[in-house]
Amino acid sequence: MNTQQIESFSVLKMKSLDQIAPEAINGALIQAEARLEIWQKKSYYERVAMLARVADQMSDKTGQLSLLIALEIDKLLAQSHEEITLM
Repeated sequence: MNTQQIESFSVLKMKSLDQIAPEAINGALIQAEARLEIWQKKSYYERVAMLARVADQMSDKTGQLSLLIALEIDKLLAQSHEEITLM
C-alpha cells in the first residue's frame, strides 16, 4: 500500500465480501502474490525501514484505524484506540 492509498483510506468506502465480484478478489490475490515476491527479494534492512514507515503512518491514522477495529471485531472505540496507541 503506498502513501496515497493510506491517505485516501476511509472506513465508509469499505464493502462487505458479498459486494465484491469474484474476479476482483482473484485479481487482488494475484496482485498480492506478485507483491509478496517483490517483498521477499528486499533485504532485511529494506524491510525494517518499510515497516518503520508503516508504524509512523499508523500513529498518524489512529482515529481511522480505531474505528476500523471497532467495526471489524466489535470492540469499543476506546479499546481499539488504546490498542493502536500501544503499537
